[in-house]
Amino acid sequence: KPLGIRVNRRPAETALVETVVVKEAITIARPRDEVYAFWQRRENLPLSADGEIEITHEAVGEELGWRVVRGEKLLRFGSLSLRDAPGGQHTIVAAHVEYVPIGGSLGAALAFVTGRSPQHAVIECLRRARTLLENSVSST
Repeated sequence: KPLGIRVNRRPAETALVETVVVKEAITIARPRDEVYAFWQRRENLPLSADGEIEITHEAVGEELGWRVVRGEKLLRFGSLSLRDAPGGQHTIVAAHVEYVPIGGSLGAALAFVTGRSPQHAVIECLRRARTLLENSVSST
């Protein structure tokens, strides 16, 4: 677990030998249905670039799972879980993403130290979503 990097040696996707796990959460000051609609647009999903996005499971308003493939190769997979924050005016979004690191665990550690890791990308994606969704309030 160098630098807080979590390696999964038994990923849910059986075609993979090892993945790096990213788990992050954020609270967004918008109702859950609006937050869910934002994530339904595939281009908004964390780490969704560089391949074809396939939705793997969906529980409307609660959870959305996807995987990113390029040709026959699985690059990453993940899910977002949404639940109401206390008071019902905010939504808690929990992201779980697993990816195959370029260069293995050492490559994952190097990317983390240089600020170019998928961990940082997931955090930035969640923050961008919060900014976009919360700023849409002021324009209405």
